[in-house]
Amino acid sequence: MPMTSDIIIAADIGGTNARFGCLERKPSGGWDAQNFAKFKGLDYPTFEAALETYLDTITVKPKYATFCAAGPVEDGYVNLTNTD
Repeated sequence: MPMTSDIIIAADIGGTNARFGCLERKPSGGWDAQNFAKFKGLDYPTFEAALETYLDTITVKPKYATFCAAGPVEDGYVNLTNTD
C-alpha cells in the first residue's frame, strides 16, 4: 500500500493508555480526526508493539507521524511517569 502524504498519525502515549489517530487537513482549515483507537499500556511491552497493532487496524499508511509522551526525556529516551 502506498504512503499517504496528506494524513499524519498522531499519538498520545501515557503510562495508562496509548491513544492513536489519523489527522487529515481540512480544505477549509483545521484537521479531521479519523481512526481513533486507545490501547492499554500494560497490554504492550513497548511503544513499537502498540504502534504496530494500530497500523494493522487502519487501511491508510501515513508518511508522517507525531508522538507525545507523558514523562521526562533522559539520555534520548522518554521515561513514562506512571509506568515502567
